[in-house]
Amino acid sequence: MPRPVQHSAEFLAKARTLFPPGGSAEGRASFELFERLILRAAELQFSRQFDDLPLALGEVPAIRFVMTHAVPYFPALVIYGILLSDGIVETIDLEVDEEYWDLIGNDPDD
Repeated sequence: MPRPVQHSAEFLAKARTLFPPGGSAEGRASFELFERLILRAAELQFSRQFDDLPLALGEVPAIRFVMTHAVPYFPALVIYGILLSDGIVETIDLEVDEEYWDLIGNDPDD
């Protein structure tokens, strides 16, 4: 049975800082695109596969993570979620691999 997924205010604030609504002048993808591509995929994984996801902190099974890569317009990302006592998974943090574009030559089409 799928688990419900919600997002902490801190997670959403950080995501909006990394991916501003409407995108950025420097070419950073928009928060709206982040929601449609990245966040939706992470929600599905947390909802349906939480127990099978990698542990984020060795012996703390309540905190797991989802990794993304090779998603157009986005660098590689790690999204962390915690299983709350009521069975809801809450996204709590994300990390961006800022060196990702250097690895593929700064061209999302490569």
